[in-house]
Order: sequence, then C-alpha cells, then structure tokens
Amino acid sequence: MHITVPVLSAAAALHQWLIEIGATVTIGQPLAILVTPIQELAIPATSAGVVAELLVAEGDSVDADALLVRLAAEPSAVRQRVTPLARRIAAANSLDLTAVTGSGIRGRIGKHDVLALRDAGADRAPDGGFCIAEQMGNTLHNDEHTITVPAPKPTPAPPAIATADPRRSTLVPWTQSQRDITRISVRSNAEIPHVITALTVDLGAVGSVCRRQNAVLTRRGITITPTACLVLATVRALQRHPQLVASWAGDDEQIQRAERHLAVQHPRGTTSITNAADLSLLGIARALAQPPTTISPTTFTLVHSDAALWSAPLVAPDQAAVLHVGASRPAVGVREIAGTAQLVIEHTATVTLAYDARLLSDDSATQFLLTLREELGHL
Repeated sequence: MHITVPVLSAAAALHQWLIEIGATVTIGQPLAILVTPIQELAIPATSAGVVAELLVAEGDSVDADALLVRLAAEPSAVRQRVTPLARRIAAANSLDLTAVTGSGIRGRIGKHDVLALRDAGADRAPDGGFCIAEQMGNTLHNDEHTITVPAPKPTPAPPAIATADPRRSTLVPWTQSQRDITRISVRSNAEIPHVITALTVDLGAVGSVCRRQNAVLTRRGITITPTACLVLATVRALQRHPQLVASWAGDDEQIQRAERHLAVQHPRGTTSITNAADLSLLGIARALAQPPTTISPTTFTLVHSDAALWSAPLVAPDQAAVLHVGASRPAVGVREIAGTAQLVIEHTATVTLAYDARLLSDDSATQFLLTLREELGHL
C-alpha cells in the first residue's frame, strides 16, 4: 500500500523525512515535512505498516497525489511511544493505551491524548439537549446528577449581500495569495496564545551608519538601507537569545533551532535571508536588494515599516515571535554631553514583539528588546 501527497494550495517540496526504511509507522504518525512558499506541513500516515520504500528524495518537488511511501503489511504489534506523564495518567485511570493514537512527533502519545481517552463519553448530553457539566468541562461524581436543558436552536444563515445595481457592482474573487494569508491567520489565531510587548528605540545610529557606508559604496552600486542595519542588529540579538528561534512541537515540548533564517518584510517587498547570522552588513544589503523570490522556511520574522508607527503582527505557526519596527520620527531627548545635560533631536521608533506565550516569558521577550536596543546603539 502507498501513502500519497495531499491536495495543497501551492507547489511543495519534500524538506525532510521523519522515518527510515524498515521503521514501523502507525496511523497519524508524521512521515515527512513538506514545504510550500508559505508554510511547513507534516504529512501523517494514513495507514499502518512497515516502511518498505521511500519514493521521493529530500529536496525534490512533489505534486498532489504523488506517491511518497510504500508500506509493507501492517505489523501485528506496534511499539508505542508514550510520555512519562501520559503513562502515569493512563495507569491511574486503568486506560488501555493501545486504543490511543498519539498526536505528538512520530506518533508519540502525550497527556492530551490520554485525557481525551479518559474523558471520552463522560458527561455526554442525551439526545435533544446538552449537559451543563459538559459545557463547563467538569466530571460528575457519583452523588451528582446530570441537568439537561433544551438544545439551542440553530442560528439562521445571514442574508445574502444584495448588489444594488449590477451594472455598477463587480464581484471580485479572492486571489491565491489572499487565501493563503487568510488560512495562516486563522490557524495562528486559533493555535497560538499571542502576547505583545514593546519599547522605544533610537535609530540615530542607523542613520549614521547608512550615511557613512553609502558615501563609500554608492559608486559600487550598493546601498545600505535602514532595514539592512535593523536585520544586522536583530541577528546579533537573536544570537544572544536563541529561544526566540524555537518552535512549538506539541505535547508540552519545543524544538530549539540553531538556524537564523529570517523573513524580512520591508518597504521594497519581502525577502527571505538564509543563514543571516553568517552575513555582514554588506551581505545583508545585497540580499535585500535581490528581486522578491519564493519565501523559504524561516525561523524568525522582521517587519520594517516606513509608514505605520507600530503594529502587532501575527506569529507564524512554526515560529516563536515576530518583530515589528515602526517608522522613525523626530523627538526631543536629553543626553549628557561632556558632563552637561543637553537637549538633542532623536529619531525614535517603536519596536513591537508579538510572541508565543508557550515558548517565551514576558521577561525573556523584554530582555530581547533591550538587547536589540543595545545592538542598535553599537552599529
């Protein structure tokens, strides 16, 4: 039997195999990671068995319904991977783990899987009504009674939008890009507990670096933009705070990643910078000057605006945080110069960090922004 590629909204490539030939897989176990221009997808097994052949090499492009894996006959016994906490909950409640399909990495059974089995059927409402205890998430004791009320009536569908004059109204369908953005936004809002923190930074050093570098590099056809300086400062801050490039793996676990692949949204477009930590300011400027290309998988997102003062963008499902740097504006500040406090004109901007509360604490997010402010002053 074979496992195929599901129908996707965009072209995909096989990024990484999560199994090997001879491995035993269960239904729902992640087999491979596919990468599209906007996301990474874990392809689950639709059948159980032993991996007989991997039909696609890592890095190859795949189409919908393409064959990925050939499985041998289903094994008679499958070794389950269970977290210690899930095993203790199952033992305390006399649950049979062979009836559980793990939702973690490689089919690992976690706490949520066991709790779902334990609570299956508990406090279920009778036909025609719903149980108050079920709605509250409680489990009734033997001396308690189930209270039911009539089921709510279904909400009627909203009326269709009428077009006043067909000759002056145009029905415009969604583009594929709009569909992709909407799908990612809905998933991000549903899965990620967002938290936001912000502070003000002085971009005066950024302007000085741009003027100094461009005086030398302009004749070579290279321009150092404020975005390039922000990327360099961000990468340096990420090296001091590696937890900001983590990814949520589920089952109360996270993946600590070493790569600094940045998605940069800036006034000229959107750019993917692979291994940004290996580049100098000149290399970053060259990467940003390239024409927009298909965005490859990234571990952190930087948004630089030359119009909006601040924003709270959504965190990508496979990232820990997204940084927004607002437009700079002049402000009066006080600095000590030669032992004397003097008024100066500063070019300030608001930096906002939206982050996944499962991966970062408020203190770690704030410390990252303070480090970024320090790196911007040292450019």
